[in-house]
This record gives sequence, C-alpha cells and structure tokens, in this order.
Amino acid sequence: MAAASASAEFRNGSALAEPVRPWDPAEPLPIMTAVPDDGGWGPSAAAERLEVGCAVSALPDPDDRPHRPYRLLALPFFRTAGGGAGNHLGAALRAILDASTELASRIGVDIVLVLRDRAAFSLAQKLRREAADDSS
Repeated sequence: MAAASASAEFRNGSALAEPVRPWDPAEPLPIMTAVPDDGGWGPSAAAERLEVGCAVSALPDPDDRPHRPYRLLALPFFRTAGGGAGNHLGAALRAILDASTELASRIGVDIVLVLRDRAAFSLAQKLRREAADDSS
C-alpha cells in the first residue's frame, strides 16, 4: 500500500511526507515521511522531516476523536535498525526529541515516540532528563 501511495513527488524527494491511501477511516492513518538518506542526523534534517510529517498528520480530520484536546501522533524511532543511524543513535534520538518537543508545542499535537527496545527507551529517558527544558 505504501508503494502504491507514493506520489512521483515523494519518490523524487520534493515531497517529504504524504498519507497512505486508501486507508480505513476507522484506523489510525499512517503518514510516510522521508528520512535522511545520507546518514546526516543534525537537528535541521530531523526537524524538517518531522515538521512536514506532523503538518500532514495534523490536517483537519472530519472523523477526529473529540475526547482528545490534541491530535495524537505516534512517531517510530526511525532509521535505527540498520537504516543508517545505527552508529548515531544518541544524535538521532536527540534530534528527534528536540524537534518533537518544539513541533508539539507549535503545531498543537501530542507526539508519542515509539521505541523498539528497552535500550532505546533508556537512552530516550536519559536524553530527555538532560534537556534544559524538560517539557518533552
């Protein structure tokens, strides 16, 4: 379904995010978001992609759940299982945490970071506690 949903713009890199379509409206909608393909995990690379993904995810939904004050977005800790950031987990996670914190506040969404194992969770907690502004 992802391959069929990818537009020419997404494939050539001019669009960094788009929803998977068609999708059951009763299920959470996956948003495909391009990740850095050069191993670059600076804050700007992560922030740019997360911002586009969050903006697409936060578009008004006619069937939005009224019991949440903010739209809930689940974000996988991407490119960490052999996808290019394996040697830079701390830098990748720090960039994702920083960008997510800023975006959640600015766009008005709740972002849940989905981690694949206890080690990633421990690292995320450590980095979050070390942040000067612990609003994550």
